[in-house]
Amino acid sequence: MRRTRAHSRGYALLLVLFSVAMLTGALMALSARRDAERENVRMLQKAFEERLSTGRDLAHVLHALAVSVPGPVGWTDSRGETLRADGRPYRMPSGLLVSVQDERGLFSLASADKRGILGLLVGVGLELNEAQALTDTLVDYIDTDDLRSLNGAELQDYREAGLAPPRNDWLLSTDELAQVMGWHAKPELRRRLAPWLTQAPTGAVNPNTAPAGLIHALWSRAPEQGRNLFLSQREQLPFLTAASMARVIGAPVNEDRFIFRVGERLRIVLRRPGSAWGFQYNVSFNPQGRHSPWLVSEARFSPLEPGPTPEELERVAPFSLDPSRR
Repeated sequence: MRRTRAHSRGYALLLVLFSVAMLTGALMALSARRDAERENVRMLQKAFEERLSTGRDLAHVLHALAVSVPGPVGWTDSRGETLRADGRPYRMPSGLLVSVQDERGLFSLASADKRGILGLLVGVGLELNEAQALTDTLVDYIDTDDLRSLNGAELQDYREAGLAPPRNDWLLSTDELAQVMGWHAKPELRRRLAPWLTQAPTGAVNPNTAPAGLIHALWSRAPEQGRNLFLSQREQLPFLTAASMARVIGAPVNEDRFIFRVGERLRIVLRRPGSAWGFQYNVSFNPQGRHSPWLVSEARFSPLEPGPTPEELERVAPFSLDPSRR
């Protein structure tokens, strides 16, 4: 009898301990869930505050550009202050960094032909066979016919690979390269090229606002000394003709492929110093717009290339265009 009671008390103790453990676990799970919810709310509040801040700065930048005069390298206000549209950062009064990139200074996937795409891919170091295959699949993805290029891919190839069908039209975004046969398996290549590409049909490249890396890729066969000299000289005075550009680079320059003036399409990036993410806006200028002279065609919060180092931040110029008058 005593042994039975002892066993009963032992079972009861185990049951109590088990219940306490279960209750403790439930309370810990509930506490962790509440902590996660608080963190989510904090992150959402931070994102909302960031969006408000970038929205104000974006409005300030767009207004300043709208009342300034476009030129070969950027926009100049009534005092002679120039904002260069080559993607370099400027410091806003809010502390954010803003960069303005003339999309004419980028490589247009809508305007380029096979030769141009192939030259770019070879210029970044791809073997000729691989570059030809990626060129053909991209051209097939964009063109409106079902004729397969030598190394390309059309609808049936996409079906067999389990991929979404080709658009057979211009890309809606440079991110769409991830859906192109062959390109979908090259995330590192897409990441490297992303800052140099635009899906906009710019028609011609403005070499005064092109990123340095793109200049080196497009003229990879030209002497490196000539490419570096070109980049150095355009900091002092913009190039206005293909002939003057060819003399400095030391390679032929097709005049029809270049235009020496900023265009109406821009890529504007706003980010906090040290942040690997930021807001990117693709905008176009339309003075006859019904509600605004600017049309925002794409806005996203996305990872960016590394920004200025702490030492470089000290040399970043303030955004100084005067939006008050033209």
